Amino acid sequence: MTDPIRKIVPLGCKAGYLEARRMAKERGMKLASHVLHDDILVRTDGWKNVAGLYPAWARELVVHPEKDGAFAKGKDVVDSKTCWCLPAKYLTDPRFVNADVFRKGVGLFVDPEDVKVERNKVIVIPASIIVLHPFIQNHMDCGKVDENTRVPLAPEPQANLEKRWLFRVDGAGVRPLVRGFDCWNDRVRIVDLNLGHSRGFGVAVETDSESDAAKVSSMPTGTQGQDRHALYMPAQSLQVTSRTDVVTEYGTPENIRALVEAAKAEFQEVSGAIPLEKLKALNALLQALYTPDGRRLY
Repeated sequence: MTDPIRKIVPLGCKAGYLEARRMAKERGMKLASHVLHDDILVRTDGWKNVAGLYPAWARELVVHPEKDGAFAKGKDVVDSKTCWCLPAKYLTDPRFVNADVFRKGVGLFVDPEDVKVERNKVIVIPASIIVLHPFIQNHMDCGKVDENTRVPLAPEPQANLEKRWLFRVDGAGVRPLVRGFDCWNDRVRIVDLNLGHSRGFGVAVETDSESDAAKVSSMPTGTQGQDRHALYMPAQSLQVTSRTDVVTEYGTPENIRALVEAAKAEFQEVSGAIPLEKLKALNALLQALYTPDGRRLY
């Protein structure tokens, strides 16, 4: 039987992770998987055809305790900087985890069914979880790649062609994966968990249908000018059980945080394109348009 073909379709724009998920859902699709990004960046020269896409978001997140620590039974895993959260119940749910995760050196590769805002927290609801062990403890360590996730495991004495570098925080992490960010000669092998979720990175969806790829490629895209054609890659062994994504809805107090994150990503993009002196001049102009009694003149 012939393996299906997975295709990555860049949307021609940059966004924060939550906004990227929303954009994919609008097209009836999911973000491209980490395995597919890894195929393009490492196992072929395919990235040269979509170089404008990178750095880009992968669909999945990696969840880990603080450096040299372990998950605690009955306690949510909360990112030490962003407050993103994987609820404790999923660490003991046999539908998702069938190994002892309450030991040192464990990380989790989470394919999310949903990522939603609840009471000032961003909650990750998994569709599937793969246990990573031994998980890398030090930022920028290099290890042999785990074939099912393409995340490197703890360093080995001898380097090999399947090595990847892991960029991580020392604290607990609940982080979406970013690929293709660094400018090292071996930048394509860096798996980055160090960048949070709100920065504007490339957005691409994944499909195994010729008609879906053509449909998405013909939809309106952003203004970054990435190629709109699909890059074709062989399917890999990672099987996920994701159902339809349900993304954050804006308009309620609980969901304002998601809107702010999207705005931050947009501002990051704009501020990177406009020289600092011009931004300062614009700010000075806006300040000058106030009257002494506080009223605006525009």
